[in-house]
Amino acid sequence: TQIKRHRRSKMGNSRLRDLERNSSFTKKEVTKLYKSFIEKFPNGRMTDSEFVFEMTSISGTEEYWAEIYDDIDEDNEGSIDFAAFLLGLQFFSNQNSTREKLIFAFRMFDSDLNGYLDTDEVNNLVNSLFNLESMSTHQHSNHIFPNHIDDEGPGVSMEDFIEACTKNHDILRAVESCLLTTIELNTDDAKSRDLKSFGHQAAGHGGENGLLKEGNTILKQYSDAEFEFYEDLQRQDEEVKKYFPDYLGRTRVQNSGNVDHYIILEDLTAGLEKPCIMDLKMGRSTFQPNAPRKKRVEQSALDKYSTSDTLGFRICGMRIYQNREAEYKVRDKPWGISVTSSNMESSLKQFIHNGLRIRYELYEAFLPLIEEVLAFFQTQSLYKFYGSSLLFVYDGASEEPVVRLRMVDFAHTVRVSDGTLDESYIFGLQTLESLISSIIYEGHVHSDAPHNFKLSHFPKPTICKFCNNFIWGPVTKQGYRCRGCSYPAHRHCYHLVPNHCTPNLLNVSKKKRKRSSKNLLK
Repeated sequence: TQIKRHRRSKMGNSRLRDLERNSSFTKKEVTKLYKSFIEKFPNGRMTDSEFVFEMTSISGTEEYWAEIYDDIDEDNEGSIDFAAFLLGLQFFSNQNSTREKLIFAFRMFDSDLNGYLDTDEVNNLVNSLFNLESMSTHQHSNHIFPNHIDDEGPGVSMEDFIEACTKNHDILRAVESCLLTTIELNTDDAKSRDLKSFGHQAAGHGGENGLLKEGNTILKQYSDAEFEFYEDLQRQDEEVKKYFPDYLGRTRVQNSGNVDHYIILEDLTAGLEKPCIMDLKMGRSTFQPNAPRKKRVEQSALDKYSTSDTLGFRICGMRIYQNREAEYKVRDKPWGISVTSSNMESSLKQFIHNGLRIRYELYEAFLPLIEEVLAFFQTQSLYKFYGSSLLFVYDGASEEPVVRLRMVDFAHTVRVSDGTLDESYIFGLQTLESLISSIIYEGHVHSDAPHNFKLSHFPKPTICKFCNNFIWGPVTKQGYRCRGCSYPAHRHCYHLVPNHCTPNLLNVSKKKRKRSSKNLLK
C-alpha cells in the first residue's frame, strides 16, 4: 500500500531485533504490526484514547485498558510510540488466562452471535488460525471438533470449543497470533464507509483535498500540528473547548491503494436544512514568526493588500442561500481579498441577505457569541493563533435565527508559555464586533425605508454597493441610483437591495429647493 503524504521509513533491523527479543512476537509479526501501526498513526504516536479504543476492540473493558495505558505511559506524555503499544499488547498475551483468550477467539468467529460455531464459522476459524498444508480445512476442522461437524446440531458451543482447544497445545499460540490479524482488520477501516464530499465549504481546498462528510462528522486532511492542537485541547476545561468544534480523533481513508489520514470533527452544519456559512480569517498577521522566509513575504503582502492588516480579519468565503432563486450565492477567496476597509460593512451584510431582505436578526444572535470569544481571548494566554478562522453558520431555511459560531483551522497554531495575549486576534475581534454592532443599529433605524431607484448614467467609474463590482455597460444608463440616498446598483442587483434607505440630506434639500422654485413661479 502506498501511503500518501505521510511516508515513514522502515524500522531498523537492530530496533526490530530488540522488540522481538523483548516480546513474545516473532520478527515477522512485529514487522506486520508496525506497518499497520504507522499507517494508522502517521506521526508514529498513539494517544491514550486511541490506545483504549484499539485494545477494547480486541477484548476487555475501557477501565482495564486505561489502567494498562497508565502503566506504559511512564512519562505521562498523553501519547505512546510503537514500542509502548507493543508492550500493551503484550499485557493481553501475558495477563489473560487461557480460558479468557479462548473466549475472545470464540466470540471473534461467532459472526451471527448465536453462541455456537456452525460449519462455515469453524472452517473460517481454522483457516485464520492455521497454515494448512497437509490436510484440507474440512479435515482439520473434523480433527479439532470430531463430534460437531456435519451433524444436524447447532454447532460448536463455547464450552465445547474451550475443551477441544485446551487439548491442543498449538491452538493457544495460534489464538495469540490471531491478535495481529484482528489489529490488521481494525486498521483497514476505509473500504466500506459512506463518505461524501462536503458540499458546504465556504473556503479552503476543493477537490480531492477537500473536506469529507461521514454521518454527522467532517473528515479534515490530517496535519501533525492541527492534530496535536486538538489533542492538547482535550486536556482543557469545557469552558475552553466550547469555542471549538467537537473533536472525535483521527482516521484513515484508503482509496485505490492510497492511504489518506484525516482528523474527525463535528459537522457544524448537521441538522440545518439550508446551511449558510461565512469564513473569516482572523488576525492582523496570518503567518507564524518562524515560517520560511518565502511564506512570510507572501503572507505579509497578502495581509497588507487585504483587510487583515487594517481590520484584523478578512473574508475567506461565503455561501448564502437565496430564497428568491432557491440556490446558493457563493463568494470565494479572491472576492474576499478584494473587499476593502471602506466596503467591509456592506460586504458583511451580504452574508445575511437572503435575496429578499437583510436578516438583521441573525447578526443580533451572532453578536453575543462574538463577545464571548472576545472575552475568552482577553484572558487566554495558552495559544497564539496564526491563519485561524472564525466560522459563522446559520440555517437559511429557518424563520428563527438558528446560529453557530466556532473557531476552526489550527495547522499554524502554537502553544506559548510567555503569558502574553494574542493581540492580533483580539484586534480583529474588536473590529468585527464594532462592524456587526453598526449593522445591527442600521437594521433598527432603517429596516423599513424603501429605496427609490431610477435608471441612471454614471459618468465616472462607480462600484455597485450591493456586489462590490464595477458598474459596466453602455455609455448611458448603465445602472440604477436611489433618488433618496444615491445608492448605486447594477441593473441585475437593484431589485435585490434591501429596504434600508438613509436619505441623503443634500438630495432632500435639492428637492425642497426645486419644489419651492416651482411654487414661486406659479
